[in-house]
Amino acid sequence: MAKIAYFCYCVAGNIKKTHYDADGTLRYGTSAYTGGTKVYLYGKMWDFAYDSILVFGLSRRKQWEFHTVPVELIENVRFTKTFKPSVIRLMNDFEFYDCWWHNSHEDKLEAEKFAESWNARFKTKKESEMKAAVTLSPLEEGDRERFILDNQYTFSFGATEEFGLRDDHFNDDGEIISRETIEESINSGTAYRILANGEKVGGLVVNIDAETQHNHLDLLFVDPKAHSRGIGLAAWREVERMYPETIVWETCTPYFEKRNIHFYINKCGFSAVEFFCAAHRDPNEPEAQSDGPDEMFRFEKRMK
Repeated sequence: MAKIAYFCYCVAGNIKKTHYDADGTLRYGTSAYTGGTKVYLYGKMWDFAYDSILVFGLSRRKQWEFHTVPVELIENVRFTKTFKPSVIRLMNDFEFYDCWWHNSHEDKLEAEKFAESWNARFKTKKESEMKAAVTLSPLEEGDRERFILDNQYTFSFGATEEFGLRDDHFNDDGEIISRETIEESINSGTAYRILANGEKVGGLVVNIDAETQHNHLDLLFVDPKAHSRGIGLAAWREVERMYPETIVWETCTPYFEKRNIHFYINKCGFSAVEFFCAAHRDPNEPEAQSDGPDEMFRFEKRMK
């Protein structure tokens, strides 16, 4: 066995927290690793023509294990170096020694180049996927049921991703948002399907006050499979274009929806102006209202 080094240069990444399998089922991490696990990539002897790569990390069994993982399930790939004796011992194991970088200057350069090549390759792939033509189409009556189910699924996805299956974030029907709430929104407002290159990937509902032009975005959802492609922002910009007389836009989102909070404030230009909770109820909701989370942020965006 080679002499144990004080440190080793390496390329690390993280297992994606959630993804969909070929059947469209939501998965958390992989069968071997929980989502977010740091893994070390077997890159020295690897080729970008492969769809999977050998990695090792702390498995679900809390043991250091080697497994092959599809490349699309690895994110945050970066050049680094490790000082962990347990990791270095694995990298210096005689059976795997030549598969890993170690601590020479040449190893450093090769590992840096690998990380740069990985990120350049998959950044280009992601950017090409994001070039979708986003349009809004009025909701058709025949699509109403699918719209409701898609909306409920997307909202539940956000809660499950944040908390797991914790009962206190769902209503009696096991949903974050009830069918009744969505129905009322559609009936009182104007509903649209969000299309990306003609494919249905989400929806939204706006409520327009023609007299005051103080307008409300009741709902906006994008299928989790289409997240991180700029679709939500493109859809919102289309809403702004379609309603140029708006003076103020208003919307709300649950306190735990970090993705939504980031989206509305950092992407769309809204400001958080109020927080509804047990000590400060939403005046527009009846006190007995028990549909979904009772802690919400209210946002506003002034257009004029």
